[in-house]
Amino acid sequence: MKTIINTICKCFLVCNIIVPIFAQDNSVVKISGAVFGDYYWVAENHRDDIKGSNGLWIRRIHLIFDKEFGKAFSARLRFDMASPGDFSTKSTLNPIVKDAYVEWKNDYLQIILGISPTPAFSVVEKLWKYRNVEKCLEDLQKLTTTRETGLAIKGKFDSEGIVEYHLMYANGNGENSESDKGKMLLAAFDFSLSESLVFEIYANRNYLSVNTEWFTMHGFFGYESENFNLGFQYVYQVRQSEDTENLNINAVSGFGSVKFNDEISILGRFDRMFDPNPQGNSINYLPFYEGTKSTLLIAGIDYHPTRNLSFIPNIEIVFYDNSSENTAKSDIMPRLTFSYNF
Repeated sequence: MKTIINTICKCFLVCNIIVPIFAQDNSVVKISGAVFGDYYWVAENHRDDIKGSNGLWIRRIHLIFDKEFGKAFSARLRFDMASPGDFSTKSTLNPIVKDAYVEWKNDYLQIILGISPTPAFSVVEKLWKYRNVEKCLEDLQKLTTTRETGLAIKGKFDSEGIVEYHLMYANGNGENSESDKGKMLLAAFDFSLSESLVFEIYANRNYLSVNTEWFTMHGFFGYESENFNLGFQYVYQVRQSEDTENLNINAVSGFGSVKFNDEISILGRFDRMFDPNPQGNSINYLPFYEGTKSTLLIAGIDYHPTRNLSFIPNIEIVFYDNSSENTAKSDIMPRLTFSYNF
């Protein structure tokens, strides 16, 4: 309860500081946000130290301020707060800056300067629909960043938006400040094959240092209708370094959801890591065993009594490809996820 009260106080303080600044010319500042979290139970895990853990955590709070400066210019400031999710750290939910950018746009072009979303996730997350349940594959496995500080250009080649693009030149350090000489180049091209079908090609190259760079790409195919969503993604990453052998990571993700009526939907997802992820153990809320390949299964039922409120009983199961050198138990985590937007 103390943590929740502290969080509410911080949000109130942020609103009282930010809103007057954004509204100096007496125009409207739009405030929106979202909250989601779970009651979780670690029924089984490859790590004995967290097996049996259970509790309630807030996985994310968004607080977003949008401001328009005439017809062409606008700005966004977004704060995020989250529990540590490492099963050991005790701390309050402290806000960080997630978005801070100014945007100019016309009918065909957007130019964005500051901390803004990268091209990697907008289409995939839109089709997946359930970021409140779990991150997309690339985000979950820490293969690339969701935000970057830099210059982005978004646009379309025709009035109908059959082919759209999102290009970005960035620092390569996520929301963090610049700490090296390297830069990151990102690009996504989306092809609307029909009103329901979309195909995306995405790639980035991140120069982490003089000796190290990561190249990441994905192909994504999605189908979206009023009552049914389906997506399939292939991800490839190579980590090149002069000091070590190249590391290749191949993975696929398939997901879907079905809406039965205005209150009930079901969702499912399958992620396959064809190569071990050396960062697996540092993944918050769902650490992975780093020694072998893995398969993640997600299934859930979304009960949404109103448009902006959901209760989602779900389960995440991770199976590992064991061998004589690497052996790990499966991870099983039932959860009751709650989510609301405002």
